[in-house]
Amino acid sequence: MFFDFALDLVKPETLAETHLPSLHQAVGLKNGEVTLTVDPTIRKPIRIKSDGSAVYSPTALRDVEDLMLTLNEAFAPFSVEFLKAKVRMDDSVWPIDLVRCVSTLQMMYLRAQQCTDLLGQSILIELSVSHPAGSGKQPEPSVIFGLMGAAAQEPMNRSSCEEYCRAVRSLWSMLVRTCLNQWIRENGVSEFRLAGEILVDPAVAMAAIGEPLPQTAASNLP
Repeated sequence: MFFDFALDLVKPETLAETHLPSLHQAVGLKNGEVTLTVDPTIRKPIRIKSDGSAVYSPTALRDVEDLMLTLNEAFAPFSVEFLKAKVRMDDSVWPIDLVRCVSTLQMMYLRAQQCTDLLGQSILIELSVSHPAGSGKQPEPSVIFGLMGAAAQEPMNRSSCEEYCRAVRSLWSMLVRTCLNQWIRENGVSEFRLAGEILVDPAVAMAAIGEPLPQTAASNLP
């Protein structure tokens, strides 16, 4: 992923009236179960495998793609890297809480701007949560992070990045516990991963959230 210097973050409050479909609604499932896999790294990024008796919409692939595009636009600078779910027909299934997810992900983005030792560097982050089917356990959140290039070898940079990652782990665990937990269980999700590349540059961040830029320059980078 290449960082977009023209990043324009969605304002969470504007999403209050946005109602996304649940996974079974996106698939248009009418009967049976299907295994839905989303993996942008392969030739066919969206796969739907029937249990043998499933009946679902002929436009399911396009409708799931539209859902992923909407999530990616809202989740910027993160995007869906992987999703796997055993989707069943259930009208009680809840869609994802978009406002809470977007607010938390943007908090992660803005928190990175406090890492002044990393000014001009990009932090790579993978947020994941797994919930093996039939395990009876709570969904397990995980965070993987890193710096690009030679910056990763600098002790001060690593220390700042590790401190930032502790804050991200706390935010991600809270989001999983208070929001994604129910969405994962109700939608049959066994694995969900987001990936992002966050540039540490407060001026760019101010522009992304719609705040006025300093008059001296649009970016703190040389």
